[in-house]
Amino acid sequence: MLWRRMLAFAVVVVSALPAYTFLGWNPAGTFYLQSTGTPPHVQVCREDTTDVPAGWPEGTQVGPGASCGDVADTVDGKPALEWAKKTVKGVHIDKRSPLGLEVKLEQKSGKTDVVVVNGPDKRAVVGTLDTDKAKIDDTYWRPDGKAVVVVVNGGAQQVHANVASLLVGGPAGRKLAMKLHDDGMKLYKKRDWSGAGRLFEDAIAADPDWAPARYARAAAEAQSGVGRTAMIENLQWLKDHQDKDAKAKQLLAQAKSDGAFDAWIGDPEVRDLVGLPKV
Repeated sequence: MLWRRMLAFAVVVVSALPAYTFLGWNPAGTFYLQSTGTPPHVQVCREDTTDVPAGWPEGTQVGPGASCGDVADTVDGKPALEWAKKTVKGVHIDKRSPLGLEVKLEQKSGKTDVVVVNGPDKRAVVGTLDTDKAKIDDTYWRPDGKAVVVVVNGGAQQVHANVASLLVGGPAGRKLAMKLHDDGMKLYKKRDWSGAGRLFEDAIAADPDWAPARYARAAAEAQSGVGRTAMIENLQWLKDHQDKDAKAKQLLAQAKSDGAFDAWIGDPEVRDLVGLPKV
């Protein structure tokens, strides 16, 4: 492989790579672009080797299971490198991701660990360099925040890391849960109960202790009229946590008069969970 992909948090020793210049992710994050050689030749690399993602440049040949393919000399009437730079223009480069993950270097015993941190309590070593004199040049976060490319030592070395497992809990997990909740509410207001429910489930997975996602998931299933498992489970969670979580207590009280639960307000189990008297 031309680069090291970190699918799990096994520590990989990254030695000097050929002179590949990482150009950036495309805006959707479904592929990235890199250049090599003199004059520069452009390659496009996909994350999913079973699919050709939207925006894949016409004329690029890539074999089954291959990650990268050579871009044609011209794309959309432009030289490949000019097209590539325009495609990734405006890609944010920062040590800290939009969701709050941060890249740090920890140097010891002649080596350098590349570490991704989520708040004070969650961290993972995603790569190890064969030097204790390393410096980060650029950090490229995939738009969804679940992968990062760290370029060090003047572009001589790159670490590619999948950091999705760090986006559970902690400050980053909370930010992701809030984003998913907001996206879900847009569908909820359009009465797309199932679509909203899926996003609320993802929000709960990102931060299981955030009460608004629990309440929204219960309300979405209550509105759908199909099934009641998620509604009961999440109302139960709110009830179980109301003594220690003021937001859970507030939302559980809100359910008593929320029209989302009108169809279920005669259900004895629902009445018990939200604190209404027995019928």
